[in-house]
Amino acid sequence: MTEANTPIPGLPGGPSWLNALLQIIPTLKNRIQLVGFVVLIGLVVVSLVYVPGNIPVLIVGGSLGIGFLIFGQAFAYLHAIREKDRALYIIALVVIFLIYESLMAILFVGLLAREMPAAPEQRVSISGRGDFSQLSCANGNKVDTVRVDQTYTFNQTPENYHIAVNLSEGQSVALIGTENSPSSDPEISEPVNNVRTYRWNFTPKGPTFSTTLRFENANGGKREGISFPSAYPIGDIDFEIVLPPGKAITDVKFDPSSISGSCRFEKPNGHLSTRRLRCHNPVNQGVTAFWTWDVWDNCVL
Repeated sequence: MTEANTPIPGLPGGPSWLNALLQIIPTLKNRIQLVGFVVLIGLVVVSLVYVPGNIPVLIVGGSLGIGFLIFGQAFAYLHAIREKDRALYIIALVVIFLIYESLMAILFVGLLAREMPAAPEQRVSISGRGDFSQLSCANGNKVDTVRVDQTYTFNQTPENYHIAVNLSEGQSVALIGTENSPSSDPEISEPVNNVRTYRWNFTPKGPTFSTTLRFENANGGKREGISFPSAYPIGDIDFEIVLPPGKAITDVKFDPSSISGSCRFEKPNGHLSTRRLRCHNPVNQGVTAFWTWDVWDNCVL
C-alpha cells in the first residue's frame, strides 16, 4: 500500500475536528519539509550574521529546521504502522514535534541573546559655558545675574530628556534659548523646605541639543558652585567658567567625592578670569563642583 493512499482511521470517540485534522496532516508532508528547509537556511544565516563563529547557536538553529524535515519525513512510514494505531502515531508525532521545536526555539533565542552584543548604555556628555562675570557689588549692593549655556550630546538620541534646577525662595531661573529641541514650559514643584524644583522636558531632534538658562539672585555665599544634574549617566563634562574680574576660586571639591579622580579644574594660559572644568567618564547621574571665592565680600546681601 503506498503512502499516498494509506488510510487514517478516525480516533475512536474523538471529536470530529480532530479526526478531520488527522486526515489532513499527512498530506502536508511536502509543505512541512519546505518550511523546515526555509527555517533551516534562515536560522543558519541569522547565526552567521549576528554571532559568527558561534557553533552552539549554529547547531541549535540548524536543529530547528531539521526538526521540520524529520517531522515531514515521518509520514513516509505511516503505511508500516498498524491501521488502528495510525491516529495515535500522528498525535504522538505532533506532540513530540511541538515540544521539540519549542525547546529548540527557547534555547536558540537564549543563546542568541546571550551572545549578541548588548545595546550601549544611554549616556550624555555636557559642554558649555557659565558666565559669572556680571556678579558684583555695585556701591555695596549685590548684582547677581548668571548665564549658563549647555550643550548635551548623547551616544544615542533619546525620545525625551529633562533638566531640573532647584532654587530657594527669592531665586529665579528662565530658559531663554534652545536649539534642536522643542521644550515645554517648566513644571514647578511645590516648595519643600523652601526649595522649588523647575523642570523642563525636551524632545531632542538629534544626538545634540543646547539650552541657555539665566539665573537671578541664585548666588550669595562664600562657598558656592555649579551642578550638572542629568537624567542619564554622564560621559564627559567640558565646561568653561568665566569669573568676575579680579576674582579667583580656591578649595575646589566635587560631589560625589568619588569622582574627584575623574574631574579637574584647569586655568587656561593667559585667561586670568577663566577656569575650565573637565570630567572624564564620571558615570554619575549628577555632578557638582564647589569652590570658595570672595565675590560677595563687603557686599550687602
